[in-house]
Amino acid sequence: FANSVLKTLEANKVDAETTEQVMRLFLDTLPETSFAQAFRQRKGTLGFETDAVKAFKMKAHSISRQLSNMEYGAKLASLKREITEHVKKSGSEEATVQFADELGKRIDFAISPSVPYWSKVATSIGFNMTLGFNVSSALVNMTQIPLVTMPYLGGKYGYSETSKALGRAAKIFTNSGTDRMIETYVPTDKGETKRKVKAFWSLDNYDFSKHPELKHLQALSDIAGNLGQLNRSQIYDVLDVDESDSILSKVNAASGLVFHHGERMNRQVSLIAAYELELQRLVGKGKDIKKATKEQMEAAAHEAIYLTELTNGGVAAAAAPRLAQNALGKVMFMFKRYGVSMYYMMFKTAKEALKSADPEVRKQAMKQIAGIYGSSALIAGVK
Repeated sequence: FANSVLKTLEANKVDAETTEQVMRLFLDTLPETSFAQAFRQRKGTLGFETDAVKAFKMKAHSISRQLSNMEYGAKLASLKREITEHVKKSGSEEATVQFADELGKRIDFAISPSVPYWSKVATSIGFNMTLGFNVSSALVNMTQIPLVTMPYLGGKYGYSETSKALGRAAKIFTNSGTDRMIETYVPTDKGETKRKVKAFWSLDNYDFSKHPELKHLQALSDIAGNLGQLNRSQIYDVLDVDESDSILSKVNAASGLVFHHGERMNRQVSLIAAYELELQRLVGKGKDIKKATKEQMEAAAHEAIYLTELTNGGVAAAAAPRLAQNALGKVMFMFKRYGVSMYYMMFKTAKEALKSADPEVRKQAMKQIAGIYGSSALIAGVK
């Protein structure tokens, strides 16, 4: 936009002084954190950050977010236009129009999630006064696998196969180690562009070239990583924990640490198990899943992500109920997003069990409902 303004001014032979005034006016309309503001000459006002490394970290974090917003904001806006045009041209039914309107509002939120600071502070206080640093509640949260994931996948793929898959998935996750290779800003003295850092257990810790027995998981790791499924959690999303150095972010990261990594474990174990079960279904029972095609691996990865989000809830705020996306709703729905997700999963499964035209789907859904209530009753009985 700035380039187009400059070209217009040059084409009209506007003098340098007027051009400078126009560009200053343009920059004054941009947010303080805008990348373009970095090119303005400093006035010398006291109070600027004197720590060059800290300033670089803050700016790098800000620029990366802005670049991501620019890239995906444009894609989402284009998608919204396509949806609107399709609905207008096709003369769709009222339900379709409502669905398109809902998608449009979610896209608007995803592009510009404007949540005021007071809402973030209120959410943080609410969490830290109830579940912050609470290890016992975090451990209870880890019963998600036997309570929901196991019976849901068991009804779909068989309970015996699912039990084995979940056991194997847990082993793969806990054997992933605590080292991860990450990209560096600049090459090292040896010319390397990656370096080793400490990290919690995670599927993307693996160097799959050194683990041929797990090579089939490379596709899942890449796709799930790109879709933010490996190192994000609902609790950190609610608390707005990111890579910034703000005090609020640091406090929330510490108080929600056990919850965050417990949820990550639930999700990754669910992902790996669902992926291998779906891959086995695609290649055929009894066949080696390591010989699956690239297309089969990609299809299995996307199905595993869908099943994991269905049984564990979504990690992104854009997928939360719209009531939970405004300032007050964010505070009120702090502990409700997970519950809403589970209600949806249960009602969806119950509807399939009662009304699906496919008898096989009805049978599968009945097994899932029975399994979920059965595991709940069993664990409640043990308590």
